Amino acid sequence: MYMDNFRKLSPRIADYVYAPRVYWNLSTSKLLTMEYMEAAQVNDLKSIQRLGIQPGDVVKLVSETFAEMMFKHGFVHCDPHAANLLVILASGRRNIFGRRENLS
Repeated sequence: MYMDNFRKLSPRIADYVYAPRVYWNLSTSKLLTMEYMEAAQVNDLKSIQRLGIQPGDVVKLVSETFAEMMFKHGFVHCDPHAANLLVILASGRRNIFGRRENLS
């Protein structure tokens, strides 16, 4: 559902954001169970740099993603702490700002 909004309304950034799968059969009205992701937290500068990603690019992508959600999608992620915003390397893709990712 959430990724459909990005693909339809924000296709330029859709390849650079990901919403983990929700396990509805393991969730209740008080507990949301989601896919586990092995990734760097958005505030872990050293881990982001080890991935070969420019921290400034992460800042730009997060800012643009939140703006897209607010002004195009009509909803916004309301719990944006470091454990809920993770950074992974999308192998072989150009990053959103036109440079190839460092694939070491």
